[in-house]
Amino acid sequence: MGFFKDRQLLKSVLVLTSGTAIAQAINFLFSPILTRLYTPEQMGDLGVYMLFVGLLAIVVTMRYELAIPIFRSDDHAQILYSTILRIALVLLLAIALLAFLAYVFSGFEVFTIQIIALSGVGAIFLVWINLGSNWSVRKGAFKTISMSKVVGATTNSLSKLGAGLMEWGSLGLIAGAMIGQFFSSLFFASQFRKLKLQKFDIPLLRKGRVLMRQNREFPNVSLPHALVDAARDLIIALSISFFFSKTIFGSYNHAFIVLRIPLILIGASLGQVLFKYCAEKYRKDEEITDYLKKIILRLTLFSILPFTVLFLYGEEIFGFVFGENWILAGRYSEIMSFWLGVNLIASPLSTIPIIIGRQKEFFILGLISTIGQLIGFTLIPFCFGQAEETFINILWGVSIFQCLLLGVIIILTFRYSNGRFRIVKSTDTVTD
Repeated sequence: MGFFKDRQLLKSVLVLTSGTAIAQAINFLFSPILTRLYTPEQMGDLGVYMLFVGLLAIVVTMRYELAIPIFRSDDHAQILYSTILRIALVLLLAIALLAFLAYVFSGFEVFTIQIIALSGVGAIFLVWINLGSNWSVRKGAFKTISMSKVVGATTNSLSKLGAGLMEWGSLGLIAGAMIGQFFSSLFFASQFRKLKLQKFDIPLLRKGRVLMRQNREFPNVSLPHALVDAARDLIIALSISFFFSKTIFGSYNHAFIVLRIPLILIGASLGQVLFKYCAEKYRKDEEITDYLKKIILRLTLFSILPFTVLFLYGEEIFGFVFGENWILAGRYSEIMSFWLGVNLIASPLSTIPIIIGRQKEFFILGLISTIGQLIGFTLIPFCFGQAEETFINILWGVSIFQCLLLGVIIILTFRYSNGRFRIVKSTDTVTD
């Protein structure tokens, strides 16, 4: 039976994709208004904040949330869920406290301290969203994920609109993002209260520690991989702002976000469902390669037209939709169009290395990708100057390199997902 002939699977994809589509539609409908209320520089400040929030959320959960969908036992998955949530909350509150103390006793800029403190709070909401989303994937509760995305997008956009009308600038954008994350996380806070672990005692804490030790591959392999990606994006953001300007980074970041909309709309949603589907197939020692090939073929056919149009007319499209201040972002979108197009095609495969036990190999590939981008955005400006045309040339080089590397990743995913290269590993053998 083909991947899209499985009615329950198709229904799950449609539920998750429809919620994501509505959320992205809300963001896109508000975007032309918000880009006329905020400058590229202010959007750049929001981009740095969001990257820092993402980095913190990765550090404090150590990527253990990815183990939740693949446990054989619901009880063990719940114990890990509860253990990681409590550890993350303690760490993030400590970070927020340290930021407050730094504000009181240090000479850092007030805006920098505000960004750090708000990032600690925002990361709490993001951690809950990530944990809850993975539990929902495990239980097939894709409607919960969809509703969370829709409500988060609505409150995010309305809050930013209100702050923009009151001319609150960068902090208004950041506050709007936090409000959206807060309302999105409420769906999973309600979900958590329904779990069996109403009372978290010492024996459960000990079991949680045992499960964490038995699944060290996630902090040992997945965490460095995720940290490298998150730290890379943050370093690139700070480097572009420093070597060139906040305006150039804001334009680059906006173009990157717009180009990633199809990835978020289709690739990420499909990847979450594919994660559950392939994990179940793999536990039963059934073949998954054919399903992966069908997904890649369909995404390739879907991607060709929109990304080609953007390559040819990016400046005109961005100038018309977002305003004259964003024509530069349109130029950057033309350069990155095929990079992000191939990224969309490869995105559903991102969780497959976790299932097939090949995280180390793909960590190395991720490291190569990171090194290529860091060389482009941090070292080349030293050698060739900091003019805008230099940034254009860097963007071309990075985009071509990433396209080629993503092609290699797709090929290796097919190779390792073949039964001959499988690695069998138990994820939850703790005794009760």
